[in-house]
Amino acid sequence: FSAKGGATQEVRLKHGYYDNAEVDLGWSLGGAADDAVSGTWERGIPIGTVADIPRRGETRIQPDSDQTAQPGDHAFVTGITGTEGTNIGAADVDNGTTRLTSPLFNLAGWFDPHLTVSLWYSRGGNVQGIDDTLQVLVSSDNGATWKVMDQLTDSADVWKRYEYPLRDYAALTSQMLFRVEASDTGRPSLVEAAMDEFEIEERG
Repeated sequence: FSAKGGATQEVRLKHGYYDNAEVDLGWSLGGAADDAVSGTWERGIPIGTVADIPRRGETRIQPDSDQTAQPGDHAFVTGITGTEGTNIGAADVDNGTTRLTSPLFNLAGWFDPHLTVSLWYSRGGNVQGIDDTLQVLVSSDNGATWKVMDQLTDSADVWKRYEYPLRDYAALTSQMLFRVEASDTGRPSLVEAAMDEFEIEERG
């Protein structure tokens, strides 16, 4: 474009996808295969919860904010509806799995796309166990098959940024889907998860 004074300037836009959860871009919240009895995925403003965990003390279970700079305030969070700051188990993930699935992405012809995403994961009532997980998955055939890119068992109880070079996990096609699965199985736990600042960027 032409700047003031007639000089021509070139602006190069990033090749990629970006979703900060501030508007609905078509993610599927839950699904027919979900079997969690509570705490299913929602898009909204997080409501923080805190628990007094043995040997850990006061621990945040559900985040009280998103990861987008102001005025952003939305994220994908398990069990926003029904959450009460003083009742930490009111809407956490219980007795099963809940899934957050992206809309379809076309990565055909891309060279080296990287997915970066902010994730929150807490299983505060089951600090030592590994029967509860947060999985990050990718599909290159519109959901017919899935590849696990990551399985989080560490109850970090904070927002953390993760990066995945997608060509290391799946063929790059026009039928790409991404999924985050939060599970509460086995021993009772306070399981909460959240996702924000989802971005796919070409690095090639």
